[in-house]
Amino acid sequence: MSKEKVLTKEIAEQFLKNPKGYLGIYKTINDAAAEILAKFQGALSLDCLTELSDAAAESLAKYNGTYLNLDGLTELSDTALESLAKCKGSSLSLGGLTELSDAVAESLSKCKGSSLSLDGLTELSDTALESLAKCKVDSLSLDGLSELSDAALESLAKFKGATLSLSGLTELSDAAAEILAKFQGATLRLSGLTELSDAAAESLSKFQGSSLSLGGLTELSDAAAESLSKFQGSSLSLGGLTELSDAAAESLAKFKGSSLDLFSLEWLSDIAGEFLLNFVGKISELDPKEFVDNFASIFHIIVKSDPEMILNSESKWGFEKIYEVDAQINGKVIRFRQHQTEKFGEFYFYDTQSNKFETVSNLKDGQTIAECLDDNGGIDFLNKGDDCSC
Repeated sequence: MSKEKVLTKEIAEQFLKNPKGYLGIYKTINDAAAEILAKFQGALSLDCLTELSDAAAESLAKYNGTYLNLDGLTELSDTALESLAKCKGSSLSLGGLTELSDAVAESLSKCKGSSLSLDGLTELSDTALESLAKCKVDSLSLDGLSELSDAALESLAKFKGATLSLSGLTELSDAAAEILAKFQGATLRLSGLTELSDAAAESLSKFQGSSLSLGGLTELSDAAAESLSKFQGSSLSLGGLTELSDAAAESLAKFKGSSLDLFSLEWLSDIAGEFLLNFVGKISELDPKEFVDNFASIFHIIVKSDPEMILNSESKWGFEKIYEVDAQINGKVIRFRQHQTEKFGEFYFYDTQSNKFETVSNLKDGQTIAECLDDNGGIDFLNKGDDCSC
């Protein structure tokens, strides 16, 4: 191994004199260097270390700074982990570890500070999780776990800290949601969930903390939205949603918290926007009006039918074609007609009030919508399901 990748005593001493130096290039650390760095009071990022001796771990356990990052370590001896469990620093991150024995988990249960991150673990025994749930830290992150038994969830729900992060879970049974809703902390992060049943949403809405993060959801039923709107906390994150029905928007607008995250929304109907204007807090860190106004010039256009040929013949203008298609514009379905000849091309829309086709210029933003539909060469080139958003 090349010398420059070893963090030596001399490098550690220089770092204490000039903490702006970068330690992220070092793969290994001398025991003497670890002893010196343990005296550092700021954030200590040693996330490129791939090896750590028992003696170095014992030294780093004396670190009393704000954040110790050892995410590059994929394995550590039980002795080293038992030492690090005594770390006096505020936060300890061991996100590279992929295995943890029951005995070591019991040692880590004695860990104190503001946070413990073990995001690299993809599986843990129920016994190990029962131990980790007894940690004295404020925040416990186990984002690498994709499956958990009900027994494990029962243990984790008893975690006494403020934040529990289980964003590796992609599915959550109704029973599991009911269990996790009993967590007594302030923040519950389940940002890996991609779907949520109505029953699970109803259970999670009863979580008594201040922040509920469901940022991985890409769809939300109207019933689930209605349940989540009753969450009594201050922050609700639904940052993965790209669409929101009018009914869901009406429900979420009634959420009484101060923050509603809808960062990924791609469009919003006028009706949904009107509902969200009534929200009492911030939406994606913006005032409701500012958030809704961002969608004023966005046209979410989905072709709802295959084009129907009304006319295709020769005429005094040469060829003459008339095609019609149904398109959903920001949630509202409208019938469009395109009349094409060699000399001109005109767009019309079916006006339900006059019960006849009118020129598209009589439709609000009609010309822009027509240009979106015509972008691929005309209505006759469209297919049901095409996204013509612009």
